[in-house]
Amino acid sequence: MIERHKHPVPEAAHKVGESTVEIGGRYLRNVLGLEDHLERHQHKKFGIRMFFSDDSNDDITRRAEIGHSAFPPHKVISYQLDRGRLDHHRLSLVCDDGAERRIAARWVVDATGRSSTIKRQLGLVKKVEHRANAAWFRIGRPIDIDEWSDDPGWHDRIDDQVPYSERELSTNHLMGPGYWVWLLRLASDAISIGIVADADMHPFSTMNRFEKAMDWLRENEPECARVVERHRDKLQDFRVMKNYSYGCEQAVSSDR
Repeated sequence: MIERHKHPVPEAAHKVGESTVEIGGRYLRNVLGLEDHLERHQHKKFGIRMFFSDDSNDDITRRAEIGHSAFPPHKVISYQLDRGRLDHHRLSLVCDDGAERRIAARWVVDATGRSSTIKRQLGLVKKVEHRANAAWFRIGRPIDIDEWSDDPGWHDRIDDQVPYSERELSTNHLMGPGYWVWLLRLASDAISIGIVADADMHPFSTMNRFEKAMDWLRENEPECARVVERHRDKLQDFRVMKNYSYGCEQAVSSDR
């Protein structure tokens, strides 16, 4: 692997791809042998959770909620990954005699993401009709969605006697017409917050700077905006991605 980023990288303010699904968790834990790292240095994910819009989005307890009431008992679990913390985990190939060895790869895998180095060189760019944009940032303080209300009935929906059964450990989504906002707790005591929106309903120009994104939150998710505002002095980064969906005409080559 040839990595273009200099190390060490910051923990929270590094890159997205923080919320894993179960098959990804199994791969990291069982296939790559990272169970000790995941258990000691990352958060277990309390599933996906969605809060659907009411008229004002000003009271979390009035929103329809879908999510676990208790952490599942099975061992097929997923994780909320602090990507900088994970990417610092290094592996080296050392032979029995103690010497490091170079390996001639039988395949070349283009893992350059959106830059798509090989795809562009070979003219394999595929047009995608899905038009959506994203903006996200990290705040260097844990924001617990459970603290947004002291309503006992709302809190009683979650069985807090079961370990890891905490709303803040879910991949939380605030859902609205043409958008969703994620809130994702990270192990470095930061939180990742992102806006994903349909380009026709929510123009990219309304959220492509932090102040604009805050204005957008005040209009669409005022309860979330108030919490972020209280901790904006701990802003770690702000990133955007326009038309994030992309495709490729061919995934595997006979030339390897």
